[in-house]
Amino acid sequence: MNLLRKCLLMCLLAMASGVIMAQSMTARDYLLLGQAKYKCRACDLAVDEFTKAIAIDKNYAEAYYGRSLAYSCSKKFTNALQDINQAIRLKPTQVLFLEGKARIELESGKNLIAKEDFKAALKMDSLCWQAWYGLAQTERNLDSSQNARKAFTHAISLNPAFVMSYMGRAESQTKEGNYESALLDLLHAGELAPTYSRVFELRSLVQIKLKDYNAAIEDATKAIALDAQNAEALQHRGQAYLLQDQFAKAEVDFAAAIALNKSDGRSWYNRALCNDKLGDTKTAKRYYGKAVKNNRGISEAYAKRAAIWENMEKPKKAIPDLSNAIALDPENVDYRLRRGFLYLKLSQIQLASDDFVQATRSDPKSGMAFYGLGSARYQNGNLTGACDAWKQAAALNEPKGMEELSKYCNE
Repeated sequence: MNLLRKCLLMCLLAMASGVIMAQSMTARDYLLLGQAKYKCRACDLAVDEFTKAIAIDKNYAEAYYGRSLAYSCSKKFTNALQDINQAIRLKPTQVLFLEGKARIELESGKNLIAKEDFKAALKMDSLCWQAWYGLAQTERNLDSSQNARKAFTHAISLNPAFVMSYMGRAESQTKEGNYESALLDLLHAGELAPTYSRVFELRSLVQIKLKDYNAAIEDATKAIALDAQNAEALQHRGQAYLLQDQFAKAEVDFAAAIALNKSDGRSWYNRALCNDKLGDTKTAKRYYGKAVKNNRGISEAYAKRAAIWENMEKPKKAIPDLSNAIALDPENVDYRLRRGFLYLKLSQIQLASDDFVQATRSDPKSGMAFYGLGSARYQNGNLTGACDAWKQAAALNEPKGMEELSKYCNE
């Protein structure tokens, strides 16, 4: 908040000076006012000041550059590109103008075009750290984490005081599973920006990956103290509590994350899981429902809700949830087996058999899959086929297969 107050004060002073000096304002004066307002993210007001500068000097390249960034800040990308192209025409050797064009393209989602322009800027000046940082961002957006990490490293070597390069490299290393190196970058980032919540939020995630749950809780707590609206930090702290079986504390954090974003299906799922672990299956079932309503891609939420239906002896309600879970994770043998045995209970033998056959294909070492297949064949009147399946189950050390084999298949 201190930085925000300082920024707002700077803007007020700048605007006040503009009123006082209105009669003698130069193009440069308006440029400085625009820059001050842009730094405060008062983007539309910044556009007005840059426009006044251009009205005085039609060839003021820096004013076009500034206005292009202000337009981009307001998501007016067409206007932004028009202005940055004009700035480049006026000063074609200014590397920051070409870097600025690439940045606008990056912000508008044109990653491939931005990548080429960042590369062009680096051909013009290989020491432009801003272009290395922008290139790293495009590579990250294009899922090239290794290339992103290399570009972030170049940016760091040229400007070791820019915290966002460390953050970016840490994110790339986290994606690659290199958690120790990511943590080193984030520790350094914390020294450079001790009031930046995102540093500690990401650090808490890395600590979870390293299974240092107490450190994860400490970092997430710090992130939340710096920004109470940081839902990701709440989720990370909740996850760390959950992994330590502190379900009540975890539930509180997931509830807080949901209060900030009610459509966050993953937090609904984790909150349901906490209630499930605490024995409140009624609430858990309701929250699993909230999870899949907001995020239909969470297979575990369907599977967990199905388990509650199974425990309630309601197979007809469990089967649709398991079917959704299987659609999202078709190679999950556990889901297949559970649905197969439910189909057996409902005497839907062919459907059960199909699930067990698929389970044996997904996991040929699953004795339970062969036991289920034998059971389906037996209920279908195919004793020979059933015995063959149970023999395979017994060979895989499945006790139920051995039992059925001795009971029905004595030669």
